[in-house]
Amino acid sequence: MTESAALRAEEETAPEPPGRATLVRDVVALQIKLFLDGLRDLVLSPVSIAVGVWSLLRIGPGGGAEFYRLLHLGRRSERWIRLFAAAERLPERTLAGAEDADVDAVVDRIERVIKAEYENRTLSRAARRRLNRLVREVRRADEGAELLGDETTNDARARDARNDAS
Repeated sequence: MTESAALRAEEETAPEPPGRATLVRDVVALQIKLFLDGLRDLVLSPVSIAVGVWSLLRIGPGGGAEFYRLLHLGRRSERWIRLFAAAERLPERTLAGAEDADVDAVVDRIERVIKAEYENRTLSRAARRRLNRLVREVRRADEGAELLGDETTNDARARDARNDAS
């Protein structure tokens, strides 16, 4: 059976859409949920940055726990809001070959590509310098000192300058 024939057969057996009253209710409910979701995002964005920085600056075991507790709170609010719950009234039509990739999967893929290019030295010099600088800044904040492993910040800058010249 072809894809178009399968879609026609699905349309013939698909349940009836909800009535007008249910549709109006769902439209209004979605607007309220969008408002709540946006309000949560408006509050969560600066709070997550502050908590993330705080978690990065904490020294010792358990650093980062605050950030992940905040993520759990965000997840609970997401389950409470259930932004698209009304979509369950009709079955979803999926296209053949449609993937359910989410943003996390895309970020993971980008991270893997950057790491591979960095390790294989195929990353551009400018990008490599920026990544090295960022790693040094994170280490400095994490250690709370000017030492990066066995080298000082000035030693690291001099090494980067030599690498940039070559």
